[in-house]
Amino acid sequence: GVIALTLHVDSVEGQAGAAHRELNEAHRHILLAERSRLAGELAGGLVHDLKNVLAAVSGRAQLLRRATQDPQVLRSVDAIEKAAGAGVGLVQRLQECGRDHSSQSEETVDLAAVAHEALELLGPRLERSQITTEVRDDANTEVWGVPGEYRELFLNLFLNACDAMHGGGKLTVTFVAQRGDAA
Repeated sequence: GVIALTLHVDSVEGQAGAAHRELNEAHRHILLAERSRLAGELAGGLVHDLKNVLAAVSGRAQLLRRATQDPQVLRSVDAIEKAAGAGVGLVQRLQECGRDHSSQSEETVDLAAVAHEALELLGPRLERSQITTEVRDDANTEVWGVPGEYRELFLNLFLNACDAMHGGGKLTVTFVAQRGDAA
């Protein structure tokens, strides 16, 4: 009898330990889910606020466009509108975090055109940094993808280049078509 009772107690203690571990694990999952829910709510609020800010920037740019005929000012207004549009694209990508990513629409993208857009968006920064630019696009620069992702890629590359050229310089983007195995 004593041995059976001891085995039973060990078994109960083992079950209690396992149940305690399961309870701790369930509690950890609940905390993670709650944190994720709160982060989602916070991100949703930030996305809403960012959209409002970008709408105000776009609206002011449109008002400025109507108020002037100065070509230099109009080029700046174009850059502001493109930057606001890029911001809207980034905000939309933030909204898509955690969603099914198959909803992003891929299309034919002209990389040289996107590089030109990114350089135009960075125009004032490049001028302040005394950096001149050149895009060599003698090759066919069309690829399949999401335009906003390529714009973000070029913006990041060009900003990194600006940071690396403290004393000014020349940023040259060259597109070269290569043929061969994709291996």
